[in-house]
Parts: sequence; C-alpha cells; structure tokens
Amino acid sequence: MAAFVCCLGLTVCTSCEDTDKEPPVNAGYKTNIRMPDAEDLSTEDLELIERQQAEYDQNKNNI
Repeated sequence: MAAFVCCLGLTVCTSCEDTDKEPPVNAGYKTNIRMPDAEDLSTEDLELIERQQAEYDQNKNNI
C-alpha cells in the first residue's frame, strides 16, 4: 500500500510539469528566404523536355 501511495505521489508531482513536447518551428532560424532568379530555357533544353514528354505520353499506358 505504501508503494502505491509513493507511485501515486510521484505521478502527481511529475504530471504537473509544463514542458513543450515540440520546439517552436522558427526559433533561431532566419525567416527571410531569397529565391534564385529565374533562368530562360535554351532551345536545346526545350527540345529535350518535349522529347521526354512525347516518350512519356507514348508509354504511359504500356505498364
């Protein structure tokens, strides 16, 4: 019985602690993000993308 009372007392004392389970999301991190400038695709890049898209469209139902 004494062990039960001790365990109950320990549970009551430790359950009252106010601890954060997860840290704040942006604590200590910079919030200003600079995105890189966009670059235009070259003709070669556009042709490659079009070839890949055509190949994908041709084979997407051949699983």
